[in-house]
Amino acid sequence: MRTYFLPTILSLSLLACAGDKESTNDTADVNSTDDDSDLDDDDDSSTDDTDDTDDTDEDTGEDTSEPEELEIDYRLAGPHTTTSSTITLSASCSATADLITPATSGDWPRIFLSHGFMRGPAQMIGWAEHLASWGMEVVVPSLCHASIIDTDHAQNGTDLTLFNDALGGGPVVYAGHSAGGLASLIAASQDDDAVGLIGLDLTDADGLGASAAGAVGVPTYALVGEANSCNASGNGVATVRSAPDVSIIRIAEADHCDFENETDWMCTTLCDAPGATFSDDDIQQALLGLLTAAAMSVTGEDPAASTVWWQSGGLYFDQFN
Repeated sequence: MRTYFLPTILSLSLLACAGDKESTNDTADVNSTDDDSDLDDDDDSSTDDTDDTDDTDEDTGEDTSEPEELEIDYRLAGPHTTTSSTITLSASCSATADLITPATSGDWPRIFLSHGFMRGPAQMIGWAEHLASWGMEVVVPSLCHASIIDTDHAQNGTDLTLFNDALGGGPVVYAGHSAGGLASLIAASQDDDAVGLIGLDLTDADGLGASAAGAVGVPTYALVGEANSCNASGNGVATVRSAPDVSIIRIAEADHCDFENETDWMCTTLCDAPGATFSDDDIQQALLGLLTAAAMSVTGEDPAASTVWWQSGGLYFDQFN
């Protein structure tokens, strides 16, 4: 598990990432020694390979060098124009969903992007359009049980798996904000088709997420904001830590509304907490890059994206340091 605190967002929308690991719970599990030993092992094995090789590759002219990591700025819009439509999906209710895809036909990887409690698809559309511009089919459902009069986070999670089945099943990434992140975690713990989980300031309720997290068998990426009453005092951090393969990044001065795109007065009236140093745009640009890199990594579209954006030694991670 990797956990980082991003203490500074620099000018030009750059982040300072894990430069000084503070002795908090968020950084206690970072272990650079393990990373170094992995590198040493790689070096030893590559030396053995060199000893055993002959001149065959030279004679045939084959290029045996490792492919270079792609170093793409995922804060920028992707190469695809996008199109959107409204569909209806059936599970425990009949729910409408926005479907945002590249305008050209293709076998695009699918990601479900779910809104928070008492929120709606409109608060996720900005992220969805950005992800679709990078070649993804993004489904933004209206969760069946995310209101004051009807709250059932566990059923929302199961519904997401049924929504994916209704679209033909197959590999899927579950992502969501706040309670939508909780529903996504539950879905990822239940669905054998899941290939990734992404939380946007995920919140837990009644320990549902903590109970399900151990069963999440896919790479998990969690972006979290400053702890406050609107994100249940940051209880999602402890929840996602229970997932077997998780990376967590906390973004300095990010409030709960920063993880919506676009947010509105209903959130900002209660949860807006402007920072002293960074603008909402600074924070949004950071989220665009990290969210998209995580999605590109777990879908296999750019496996190196997690290294470049989420790990020490990666171009953007170190650039943000």
